[in-house]
Amino acid sequence: MALNRANETLKENATPQELVELSYVDILASIASAFIKYRSKYNLTQKMLADKLGISQVMISRIKMGNGIYP
Repeated sequence: MALNRANETLKENATPQELVELSYVDILASIASAFIKYRSKYNLTQKMLADKLGISQVMISRIKMGNGIYP
């Protein structure tokens, strides 16, 4: 809950560019969460999921760790 308040405070005081970056981080976090749930449900490795999605295992790892590719 404290994290949500901190996130809202950041957004209230953010520049337009910072808002874009925060949105990007939120999207990556949602994708990472979906990847983790899907992998767990179907007992897949990162490599197996990457193959299904047609992306590299490195990209799966970067998204999971919050190190996605920034525009």
